[in-house]
Amino acid sequence: MDQMRHVLLPIEYAFDVIILTEAEFEKDKKYPGAIARYASKEGVILYER
Repeated sequence: MDQMRHVLLPIEYAFDVIILTEAEFEKDKKYPGAIARYASKEGVILYER
Protein backbone atom coordinates (compact mmCIF):
# COMPACT_ATOMS: atom_id res chain seq x y z
CA MET A 1 0.00 0.00 0.00
CA ASP A 2 2.87 2.39 0.73
CA GLN A 3 4.27 1.80 -2.76
CA MET A 4 0.91 2.71 -4.29
CA ARG A 5 0.75 5.90 -2.20
CA HIS A 6 4.30 6.82 -3.26
CA VAL A 7 3.46 6.39 -6.94
CA LEU A 8 0.05 8.11 -6.85
CA LEU A 9 0.85 11.03 -4.53
CA PRO A 10 2.56 13.19 -7.20
CA ILE A 11 -0.59 13.20 -9.39
CA GLU A 12 -1.96 16.71 -9.14
CA TYR A 13 -5.68 16.09 -9.66
CA ALA A 14 -8.42 14.29 -7.79
CA PHE A 15 -9.07 10.61 -8.48
CA ASP A 16 -10.45 7.54 -6.75
CA VAL A 17 -8.80 4.18 -6.33
CA ILE A 18 -11.22 1.27 -5.99
CA ILE A 19 -9.79 -2.11 -5.02
CA LEU A 20 -11.88 -5.24 -5.57
CA THR A 21 -11.04 -8.91 -5.44
CA GLU A 22 -11.38 -10.74 -8.74
CA ALA A 23 -14.49 -12.50 -7.39
CA GLU A 24 -16.11 -9.19 -6.37
CA PHE A 25 -15.31 -7.67 -9.75
CA GLU A 26 -16.71 -10.61 -11.73
CA LYS A 27 -19.88 -10.64 -9.63
CA ASP A 28 -20.52 -6.89 -9.77
CA LYS A 29 -19.63 -6.15 -13.40
CA LYS A 30 -23.00 -7.45 -14.60
CA TYR A 31 -24.99 -4.91 -12.56
CA PRO A 32 -25.72 -1.54 -14.20
CA GLY A 33 -24.55 1.31 -11.99
CA ALA A 34 -21.87 -0.75 -10.23
CA ILE A 35 -18.30 0.54 -10.25
CA ALA A 36 -17.12 -2.79 -11.66
CA ARG A 37 -19.52 -2.40 -14.61
CA TYR A 38 -18.06 0.96 -15.58
CA ALA A 39 -14.53 -0.28 -15.01
CA SER A 40 -15.07 -3.34 -17.21
CA LYS A 41 -16.30 -1.16 -20.07
CA GLU A 42 -14.19 2.01 -19.72
CA GLY A 43 -11.40 1.27 -17.24
CA VAL A 44 -7.68 0.91 -17.77
CA ILE A 45 -5.60 -1.70 -15.93
CA LEU A 46 -2.72 0.05 -14.20
CA TYR A 47 -1.31 -2.94 -12.36
CA GLU A 48 -2.05 -6.65 -12.49
CA ARG A 49 -0.47 -9.47 -10.51
